[in-house]
Amino acid sequence: MQSTLSGRGFRPGDVHTLIVPLFHVTGLNTIMPTAFHQGATLVVTAQQSPRDILALIERHCATTFFAVPTTMILLAQTPGVEQHDVSSLRLIAYSGAPMPLRAIQRLRELFPGVRLHNFFGLTETTSVTTVLPDEQALVRPESVGLPPPGIELKIVDDHGDPLPANAIGELLVKGPSVVKSYHNRPEASAEVIVDGWLHTGDTASLDEEGYLFLQGRKKERVIVAGENVYPVEVENVLTRHPAVAEVAVIGRPHAILGEVVKALSCCDPTPTLTSGR
Repeated sequence: MQSTLSGRGFRPGDVHTLIVPLFHVTGLNTIMPTAFHQGATLVVTAQQSPRDILALIERHCATTFFAVPTTMILLAQTPGVEQHDVSSLRLIAYSGAPMPLRAIQRLRELFPGVRLHNFFGLTETTSVTTVLPDEQALVRPESVGLPPPGIELKIVDDHGDPLPANAIGELLVKGPSVVKSYHNRPEASAEVIVDGWLHTGDTASLDEEGYLFLQGRKKERVIVAGENVYPVEVENVLTRHPAVAEVAVIGRPHAILGEVVKALSCCDPTPTLTSGR
């Protein structure tokens, strides 16, 4: 609870707008209990239309807004946002998927003065594992931030040995919010939770300052001629191009290289894509 409060900037008297369902850990373990703890108001809705969400924020004078990046991307593409009075907003938070840099920049334009927080968590860590604060939103847009007090992170290789800064390996998490076991699944528990460390199955790296960068799932790793290629790394580069609206990178079998990388993209019709690009 305290790590959530310190990392997310919640305040007593807040009006939280929650777009994610309460059977997700974000709603059930993070937003709802902290709202109760602080005597805040919780506005829960199943609406996904950006215009309906904006109207809801305006009607309830919401101070915070929580949703998945898909909702934020659609919101950033919605014309006429300025027609709604959302001046009560202080904090926008998103989690659950990568957030394109262009969407972050657009949110900055639409909601000047509103803090943007990106956070990362798992069901097994009861939601918040790291938080990227507002001042890092454009400095480290591909990072999911730093762990709150009490949470430890470690990156290890395939043998379980710790890796240095910026090296990619499996993410391990330890702390009081990490589950002790899976219910009635001792074998799965013993495989995933070792000496208190949760083996997430996520590939990631930590920079010199401890900021976490997710790269994907271990099972999604593409091995090209013996070299590890992580789809998120390639996706992050491709989405920087103005003609690429969305992209997903996968591995395909190759007779000589073992695997090759294939990108599936949705292009933005506005910019002109030339052969030189």
